[in-house]
Amino acid sequence: RRPPRSTPSNSSAASDVYKRQSGQYPVPSGWHTFVYRMNRETWLNYQGETILYKWGAYDNDDDIGSINDESGANSTVFTGPTIELHPPTGNSPSTDGKIIAFHTYESEIDVRDPDLNEDWDRADPIIRYVDWSSGALINTKAIGEHALVDGDIIVFQTYEGSFLGINQDLNGDGDKEDIVLRYFNISDGQVTNTTVEIRYGDFSISGNIIAFTSPTNELGYFNLSDRTATYTGLEGYNPSVSGDIIAFETDEYRPNIGYYNISSGQYKEIPWLLPGIGGYQPSISGNIIAFKYWEETMGIQPRNNWIMLYDISTNTVTNTSQRGSFPSIGRALGMTVIAYQKFTDNYYVIQKYTGMTTDTGEYGKYPSVGNIIAFEVSEQAVGEDLNTDGDQDDHVIQYVQI
Repeated sequence: RRPPRSTPSNSSAASDVYKRQSGQYPVPSGWHTFVYRMNRETWLNYQGETILYKWGAYDNDDDIGSINDESGANSTVFTGPTIELHPPTGNSPSTDGKIIAFHTYESEIDVRDPDLNEDWDRADPIIRYVDWSSGALINTKAIGEHALVDGDIIVFQTYEGSFLGINQDLNGDGDKEDIVLRYFNISDGQVTNTTVEIRYGDFSISGNIIAFTSPTNELGYFNLSDRTATYTGLEGYNPSVSGDIIAFETDEYRPNIGYYNISSGQYKEIPWLLPGIGGYQPSISGNIIAFKYWEETMGIQPRNNWIMLYDISTNTVTNTSQRGSFPSIGRALGMTVIAYQKFTDNYYVIQKYTGMTTDTGEYGKYPSVGNIIAFEVSEQAVGEDLNTDGDQDDHVIQYVQI
């Protein structure tokens, strides 16, 4: 049973969730083989989406269903296609400009869809992205997870192994056991292998810099301009980069928040002005680092997660007095916006902070701030079939306007 929705505290900024729309798509040129055919309907894939083609007569002359079939009485008659656009199936969104990038597990897509990268299985995570201004959904066919977008570049991690991976030795070390950074260029459609091995999920992008944590827990960065990797010699986890500043967790288990200046090579930690320890999940934009602060054992009960802000230019820490986790910070509409998830009603609600808190009224996790706030929603948690595929087992990508 779905928990009751919260009412947005700012009704004029009511949620503009990824709406269902209808549209027409052309017959894909040269596609003469149907992947699935059932009950006089054919399901094909166009830019990563399922398209329903309906036929006036059932093609039973064993020619594998040619679109241009002219075999007489049994010829297929094209009467479509039409498609109802819905929130795309996906996980861990990242947004910048008009783009929302994410990965999609083929196993979560309706069985009527073909495998997204056409490798004859349905066991891969595939990088896709949406232009939210037009609703266009693009399938890159690249195997990978945790897509992060900045400008025209979508960076992601790819596992070398066969299960949920590419089954290739991407970094040339003689095995297929590593997680390697790759990136997709939206402008030319090319995938580039950096050969850099990373710790699972620990990377970030800003401009020409991809910050990452190595398998040995060392903070590093990859420069897209000259395609070189630099290792800082610092222990660092969960990096977030903006310009030439990398914010990160300083310890795997009881971290502070540190930051490293690429230009100067200078490293500092945030001074603790409050009792307790535990700075997690940094997200940086300009000189401001947003992070989760976890009250621990310094006599504070109950333990809470607070959203905190640190201003590098003034060396000050601000408690927003908001409980939450997974903050994402960005600039939109001329102001600094922090989105985060807050636990409520057995799931999470997406909230935003701009000096004051606004409840978006939308359930979801892992928000990303750009010109919009994108986030992931579990169908099971909210009790709805959001992508209209007949089940409530998937994760979908939605967004709200700032």
